[in-house]
Amino acid sequence: MIKIFKTHPFFIRLLNWEYWNMYVLYAPVFFYYLYLSVKARSFLFFSAANPSIVTGGFAGESKILIINTTPANLQPKTVFVARNTAFTRVCADIAKAGIAYPLIVKPDVGQRGLLVEKIPDETALQVYHTRFGAVDLLVQDFVDLPLELSVLHYRFPNQQSGNITSVTLKEHLRVTGNGKHTLQQLIENYPRAVLQKERLAKLYSKTWNTVIPKGETLLLEPIGNHSRGTMFLNGNHLIDQPLIQVFDQINLQLPHVYFCRFDLKCTSIDDLKQGKNIQILEINGVGAEPAHIYHPGYPLPKAIADLFAHWKTIYEISAFNNRHLNIGFMRFNEAKAHFAQFRHYLNQVSKL
Repeated sequence: MIKIFKTHPFFIRLLNWEYWNMYVLYAPVFFYYLYLSVKARSFLFFSAANPSIVTGGFAGESKILIINTTPANLQPKTVFVARNTAFTRVCADIAKAGIAYPLIVKPDVGQRGLLVEKIPDETALQVYHTRFGAVDLLVQDFVDLPLELSVLHYRFPNQQSGNITSVTLKEHLRVTGNGKHTLQQLIENYPRAVLQKERLAKLYSKTWNTVIPKGETLLLEPIGNHSRGTMFLNGNHLIDQPLIQVFDQINLQLPHVYFCRFDLKCTSIDDLKQGKNIQILEINGVGAEPAHIYHPGYPLPKAIADLFAHWKTIYEISAFNNRHLNIGFMRFNEAKAHFAQFRHYLNQVSKL
């Protein structure tokens, strides 16, 4: 009976709020958002936090537009592939950019790891392109650095220094063999992997019934996304002045971006605090979460409080930009059209 509670998907989701539907988790935050909207006199106040990103980066923004403002030494080689580009042209552009396999492909407009894939060779890329080439894509170097983190940083426009409110360490989904159990059994005995069982069964169909040797660790998912089984760990103990200074300097190079989360890889925490050997995979705006709250066992009341603080900061930066820099909030009709287009896009992608 105890094993059922630990390994059955229903009970895993029920007993661990990190897997709850976001609408349930954000219910109390929504009422706080309404309060902030009344104060700002706009339901779209958040759009002024990052004036150079549509909606402030809440949803539906183009990744390439943000990547193009990132210092070149901090970003992986990236090729923008416009929708319906011929595959031969895609291959030529990749070769010209010096991107080698394996590589990463993702939609230019994404959401929560939507269609992000690690591609091992040209054959796999062609399969991906055949299916998803009708949308704008990004092809990037696969950054093979040992540590993956998310760092949420903000800065007021009238200040040269800001603050970091969230550091998340990412532990990718993997299992270690014991010389007795098959891959299927190892996955079924690991709660975090059980939730990915259907997808993993397709990915590892050839080795699904293979016994994994004792001590051999198998990386099941190279993409550091919570929805794909990655464990998010609270790294807020790493926040100090050297780390803040590193991201202050990066943020100062991003025009009109004041609240964002950097998803990155690096060689070590020491190097990160010295601003060395860093590769920024993505920069997300106000739609980004303080992902440290998804640390297993993190107290739910504390998580809600952190989300309140998160939105308070977004409000304060947006209000400052509106009052002192005359940056207007997004208009309702403009937002209505943008989000309708984004929903239509997501519906289209889901059918591909």
